[in-house]
Amino acid sequence: MLDMKNTISKKRRIIFYIVMLTILAVFLIAECVYPSERTERSMEASICYTGTFVWEKPDGTEEIISVPGKYEVPVGETMVITTQLPADYNESSIALRSSLQDVKFYIDGQLRGDYNTRKTRPFGKNSASRYVFCETSEKDAGKELRIELTTYTDNYSGVVNEVWCGDKVDVWTHIFSEYGTETIIAFFILFAGIITILFSLALGVVYHTTFDMEYLGWCIMMGAIWMLGESKLRQLWISNASVLAGMCFIVIMLCPIPILLYIDSVQKGRYTKLYHIMEGMAFLNFLISTILQLSGKRDYIETMPVGHVIMGLTFFLILGTFIRDMHQNKSRSYHLVLVGVIVA
Repeated sequence: MLDMKNTISKKRRIIFYIVMLTILAVFLIAECVYPSERTERSMEASICYTGTFVWEKPDGTEEIISVPGKYEVPVGETMVITTQLPADYNESSIALRSSLQDVKFYIDGQLRGDYNTRKTRPFGKNSASRYVFCETSEKDAGKELRIELTTYTDNYSGVVNEVWCGDKVDVWTHIFSEYGTETIIAFFILFAGIITILFSLALGVVYHTTFDMEYLGWCIMMGAIWMLGESKLRQLWISNASVLAGMCFIVIMLCPIPILLYIDSVQKGRYTKLYHIMEGMAFLNFLISTILQLSGKRDYIETMPVGHVIMGLTFFLILGTFIRDMHQNKSRSYHLVLVGVIVA
């Protein structure tokens, strides 16, 4: 009788999964087959500023440029671009994304918008990247728009991003349609990482031991912080983007440590000495980079290549130990875990 009940329960479970998977499949097929009802394409075309921009160089010469684009501008030099607003202009705002740049908007010689985090950022030479808006109206039709861009990092010197005009709601709707999914996924991953850490700590209290999941949770959470720090929408849900931007670089530098702790735990401590060396390199890089950042000598973005190298070395070190375990028939217990880490 017990077997019969278990069999019926199993059948009902299988039927439930079949129904749910069928519904999911139908949904995905319908989304692919039926035409789009979204209006982002027309909205993008309507909010995109189509006027001609002129680059006013320090030597007095002028050059018509394409926007968006990147041009040869020395670090620390202000790039000045101008355009004549159309005679029928009636939009409520003009916006562009600053890439680690200070931004100033002038209309007919009058300062309308100014973005500079010199007094609000905890450290560093550059203002955090964000969308900057300048309020306008139909009274500005036919007037000159002047935009000044200044950065102290070579990567973004001379960068001019897309310029939009229209209602703020329309601009943000377009931005959210482009980048909203990434931010939602980042929040989900952050939640998963926190739950993994808490669940692992709770099990540790109950069973008086440590679990590999704790380090995995830290890996997940640090990855989520990086995603949120890089999110184009971060200024909507955090008051000081400069602090979050700094955290983004910090987690990249420190991320090898929980990864190595997790793999070392899975491998039962066979390569602890090697991993200690790599962990020390990651922490030393973080320490030196932070000192340079706080002293104003180098920003995190300028020392980040070292962090990338350490991350790459971490990857190859883990891969090398895995190959060795394969030859010694010691990898069967964690080969799926390693594949997941490498993919992540």
